[in-house]
Amino acid sequence: MTVFERHRWSIKQNANPQKIITLARSRDGIEAIRIRNRPVWATQFHPEVGQGNDGKTVINNFLELAAQYNCVKS
Repeated sequence: MTVFERHRWSIKQNANPQKIITLARSRDGIEAIRIRNRPVWATQFHPEVGQGNDGKTVINNFLELAAQYNCVKS
């Protein structure tokens, strides 16, 4: 997947792999994570910017997960 990144900020290493799942890496470090057993995802890149549909796929998947979580919690 190709995504847009305006900076070189990233997480260098996963300090707590028992709680944090690394989802994506670049040559600079960790670019996306998920917190185990919680509805928390984070990216360090910009899925809303870029060429192609990769970023749109990331956003659509996130929205689908959020909707599923809300249905379970309702």
